[in-house]
Amino acid sequence: MRSVVLTKGVPDFSEGAVSFNEEGHLERGKTPTVMNPNDAFALQAALQTRVRHGGHVSVMSMGPPGYKEVLGEAMESVYADDLYLLSDRECAAADTWATAITLSAGLETYQEEVGDIDLVFAGFKTADGETGHTGPQTAWAMEWPMITHALALDIEPEAGRLRAKRLVEGDVDEIETVDAPVPSFVVADPEFEPSYRKAAHRLEHCLLYTSLSG
Repeated sequence: MRSVVLTKGVPDFSEGAVSFNEEGHLERGKTPTVMNPNDAFALQAALQTRVRHGGHVSVMSMGPPGYKEVLGEAMESVYADDLYLLSDRECAAADTWATAITLSAGLETYQEEVGDIDLVFAGFKTADGETGHTGPQTAWAMEWPMITHALALDIEPEAGRLRAKRLVEGDVDEIETVDAPVPSFVVADPEFEPSYRKAAHRLEHCLLYTSLSG
């Protein structure tokens, strides 16, 4: 299985880290950049896929050169095999649609030059814009099936299918099971929970996180 995780750098909104100007506007240049918190759930979904089915994991982002540190954080979190940063001055001040078009072009180039992608994972929304548009818009630009608000994921590589449990309109009391072909685009919900049915998979997962903390 070949997966790509989309991630983004956002201002560090933790207490004491944010810098504002005299008009009360955020000063991004003086505020540290960190990986978008919701992207962690997309990384967990990619890690589950890698542990259960093997394969290759890449991380991709659009942003300034400084995003290399953000991509490095994502790599440490999921042990990605490689990182891709789409960076150009013309991308400055891009809205979600321009970002999605750039990411879809990057994914298409990846498929041409690196290998066919089975799954693209994205976080629910970013901590700064909070639109939740970029993931779905990228899937639309690629004309791929999309599953949003994914809570759990099972993949059948031989059959080329995946099955997911997802929230219905964000209602935690209503969950549906959906089936989709691979390749697909998966937007992980903040309630996503990785699952490992085999003891060997649970052990590998624990070893990975022990390596991270050690």
